[in-house]
Amino acid sequence: INQSDRLQELLQNFDQVLDSKNRDTTAIPTLGLALTVEASPQKTAPLLLPGTGEEPTSCHLKDILLPLLASAQVLAQEKTIQLLIDIPNHLPPVKANIKALTEVFSNIIDNAIKYTPVGGKISIQSLQKNTDFQGIAISDTGPGIPKEDLDRLGERNYRGVQANTDIPGTGLGMAIAKQLIAQMQGEIEVFSPAVEFDSASSSLPGTSFIVWLPQLPHLLNQHPL
Repeated sequence: INQSDRLQELLQNFDQVLDSKNRDTTAIPTLGLALTVEASPQKTAPLLLPGTGEEPTSCHLKDILLPLLASAQVLAQEKTIQLLIDIPNHLPPVKANIKALTEVFSNIIDNAIKYTPVGGKISIQSLQKNTDFQGIAISDTGPGIPKEDLDRLGERNYRGVQANTDIPGTGLGMAIAKQLIAQMQGEIEVFSPAVEFDSASSSLPGTSFIVWLPQLPHLLNQHPL
């Protein structure tokens, strides 16, 4: 089962907890960091997320992304979507929870493929914010996100205009992703229209998701040749 499938299973289990009649505080035995969400006016249900119990460690973003991009390439080809990848070798390492970060990237890439129309493009490139943060920008030529939805992105169960489409979703993915990255001392920025991609050839505005993570000093941990 791939990373995206595991996240979807996690979200489905979470919805079942919220819909349960007794609404007791329940721990879902999934992969998980604990996210506490409101299950009733009086009680809460903790959701276990990818990476629970794992300390952030030194890792290289390209090592995490390459296996995901290999799978994404297959799905993209089915929709004649062009994947444009620009991630240099030998970038300094970042500090992250590898299992949780893998789930976050998998969810964002999976959504980019879902919402990008046939013949569109998806760009995945590395960015630098001074010497403290390293980023990965995932941009697409999809329908974009209205401003009123951008302001509420990350709210549990809120899907905005996407709720009117036939693309499945729970509205939980970005809420979970933002909390996971925040626990790594990073952040996720979302822009629509896309800002890190030349979408001039597209009639749709597109969206950019930028995942920022704290960068470790380059000389302390060189990437192996």
